[in-house]
Amino acid sequence: MAMESPYQWLVTGAAGFIGSNVCRHLLCQGHRVVGFDNFASGRRENVDRLTSVGDRQFDFVEGDIRDGNTLGRAITDCDFVVHLAALVSVQQSIGDPDLTQEINVGGFNRVYQAALSAGVERFVYASSSAVYGDADMAQMPLQETTSPAPVS
Repeated sequence: MAMESPYQWLVTGAAGFIGSNVCRHLLCQGHRVVGFDNFASGRRENVDRLTSVGDRQFDFVEGDIRDGNTLGRAITDCDFVVHLAALVSVQQSIGDPDLTQEINVGGFNRVYQAALSAGVERFVYASSSAVYGDADMAQMPLQETTSPAPVS
């Protein structure tokens, strides 16, 4: 997506590997970024490195996506949301399925509803290729029209 003027983005899961790299890319493109993470699995040093990128256009909010008040403050004035916050460990999901559902399903819904309330223009949600199951290499690369077939 080519963008001519800087926009403000909220990136949940900003302290993770993918989230911090998305933040870095957006900052290098001249956009303002609000990073959001609770450091459950993300790393503070990933966030610390972002403060020197993009001419101080990075703000960080430490919070949980289940906390609507903190999320609401973070999303104010954002044009776009990239939602990357989730519990991704299969072992953790087996050990505590209720918490996994609370964060991955309930948290997603909370972020999405906050985006709607704030008038966000676009909402990007990243998922795992695991939703497609064990795809045959002959089918690669998968398309968005590929039917999900999760095995876990």
